[in-house]
This record gives sequence, C-alpha cells and structure tokens, in this order.
Amino acid sequence: MSTAKHTPGPWQARWQDPIDVDDCARIAIETAPDAGDIAGIHHATRGEDEANARLIAAAPDMLAALQRIAEYPRQRNDELSIAGARAIAAAAIAKATGEAQ
Repeated sequence: MSTAKHTPGPWQARWQDPIDVDDCARIAIETAPDAGDIAGIHHATRGEDEANARLIAAAPDMLAALQRIAEYPRQRNDELSIAGARAIAAAAIAKATGEAQ
C-alpha cells in the first residue's frame, strides 16, 4: 500500500470555456478557484465529461466516507455512529452524482 498522500479535499469541478476559437473547453478539478489544478478533462463536452469531473472531485469525500464506514465495526454499535457514517456516505454520493441533498 502506498504511503503517499493525496491533495487534501474538498475538491471541486469547474467548467472552463475556451479562451478563443481554436482552444478547447476543459473541466478543471481544483481545491479552490484559481488555486491550481489537481486534474483536468481537456476537449471537454457537457454531459458525460461533467459527470466524470464530479466523480473525480468527490474522490476525497468518498474516501472519507469509506474510511468512516470501515471503522464502524470498531466503534460502539449505536445509532449515532451508523447515522454519521450514512450521512458522510450520502453527502459523497450527492457530490459525485450532482444531486442536491
């Protein structure tokens, strides 16, 4: 297992229109506006590319949700722990799918 750390979240996806006619549109995955890109989708089109960008941007949230769920068996078996894990997972799913919570 790698010991390298990823760029801390939250990440966001931002549509960038072409600068000129010959340039291509892209979607930037970044930690904050104009903070530098973590990743990008070049020659982007709306639709599937935007869905892919949302999924990439939700990666840190999904990792946090999975880590919380993975820790659950070690926690006390109480409704508060279950509700917390579910809330984190639901928020990550909503971010990845673009659905409002």
